[in-house]
Amino acid sequence: MPEPNLIAALVILAGAPTDPMAATARNIDALRPAAEVVERARRAFEALGFRSHPGAGHAFSIEADAVRFEATFNVRLSARDDGGMRVASPSGQTLSSLPLDALPPSLRPQLDAVVFSEPPAFGPGQLP
Repeated sequence: MPEPNLIAALVILAGAPTDPMAATARNIDALRPAAEVVERARRAFEALGFRSHPGAGHAFSIEADAVRFEATFNVRLSARDDGGMRVASPSGQTLSSLPLDALPPSLRPQLDAVVFSEPPAFGPGQLP
């Protein structure tokens, strides 16, 4: 059962195919990052105080409380009315993903992005 104060983000590793049609059943294993690459990135986030979870493809999730996210990424977080997360820079600018520049220099090249998932646009409470 998830802890109520924890939030999760998706870590997207560098090197993912940019063409969504590039992955096929025949080449999917060749496109997947090496297990060592995924584990190195997961361990780096764990050293920063995050829980990490096994990945799928070029991504894995990390989990921590908002204070850990804010301190690590140098942002301000707030919950949106739709259940999503608002990410703001120190100057108050709304960001679409967590900035990587506050992360250790050895970790940054391994990543394309760290993002919060958007809540679904369907389900209970979505209809007028």
